[in-house]
Amino acid sequence: MTLCSTLWGTYELDEAWLDQSSHIFLSAADGRTHTLVIHRDPAGAGLSAEVYAEQQVKVLAQSLPGYAPSSAPALPQGRARAWAYSWQSPRGSITQIQAVLPHPEAAVVFTLTGVPDIDAAARAKFLRTVLSTRVYGA
Repeated sequence: MTLCSTLWGTYELDEAWLDQSSHIFLSAADGRTHTLVIHRDPAGAGLSAEVYAEQQVKVLAQSLPGYAPSSAPALPQGRARAWAYSWQSPRGSITQIQAVLPHPEAAVVFTLTGVPDIDAAARAKFLRTVLSTRVYGA
């Protein structure tokens, strides 16, 4: 059994369960809605931030309609990597910024989403969140 901890408590989980937990946050400041999702991706286990990002960009470019890369925030090289893009959903334009922190067991991925775009204040909050993260066991 593995002891798991959250903000609301702890629980024991059998080792057969794979941790693919996600944390979802919503900000509706200034009448604009942004979501931040933080999750672990086992496919990124042991990969550098650069390699993981390159793989994800290829997948996104092939699978999202109207995919268009855009400028991403600069992060310390080697510690994290970010990429940004927009795409067309059936409901309209979506802008996303993603960042990854490498980890031996699963990449830690941050995704900020804005509809139709992401303002400077939300970008700054996203960057602060990524840079403040300390990943255990990395």
